[in-house]
Amino acid sequence: MRILSAVSILLVTPLLSFAQNVELKVPARYGIMLNTRTYQQFTPEQTLTATIRAIEANRYDVLVAHLIDDKVTEQKADEKARLLESDAEDDLRLLREKQRSNPAGVTAEEKLPYEPVAFQQIVKAEAKVRAFKAIIEDVQKKFLADVNIVKEMKRFLRDGTFDVTGDTAKVTLRDVKGKAIYFVKVNNRWFIQDRQ
Repeated sequence: MRILSAVSILLVTPLLSFAQNVELKVPARYGIMLNTRTYQQFTPEQTLTATIRAIEANRYDVLVAHLIDDKVTEQKADEKARLLESDAEDDLRLLREKQRSNPAGVTAEEKLPYEPVAFQQIVKAEAKVRAFKAIIEDVQKKFLADVNIVKEMKRFLRDGTFDVTGDTAKVTLRDVKGKAIYFVKVNNRWFIQDRQ
């Protein structure tokens, strides 16, 4: 069931629509829902606030799935998925054999196919889900290893100058040269750009 859910999640396109003027309806990404009242993204300032809030609440899943620019996240997930594909395939082959030897408790939706193309699609989807989880762990380790990152982000929010140009923005500090936090606007939402 988890595998088929992962496949359906990956096939959902991130369509945004306004429910009201205040709140966006944002589809789940990798099974992770976004509370748009808690994590608002109508301005770069709100996105930075939401990012800090997600980190402090230990919601790295929300941070990676909804607050960081998804182009970078998807690129990293694709790279990691290629590395994890072989393990995912081995695990799914074992699961498929268990299903075959004990079909009683397996629903039609849970049953893994023997048809090669369909099976490979499920393998790729499972590898992508595993890759996404690995990215969340990497981001969490980064923030836990350096608590000064959040302090610095708070200083950027409190004392920084936000410069918005079209669909891009950055926040800088007068006394800190060469450092900035960058943002990109996609479909009426602002995202943190990971430029590292």
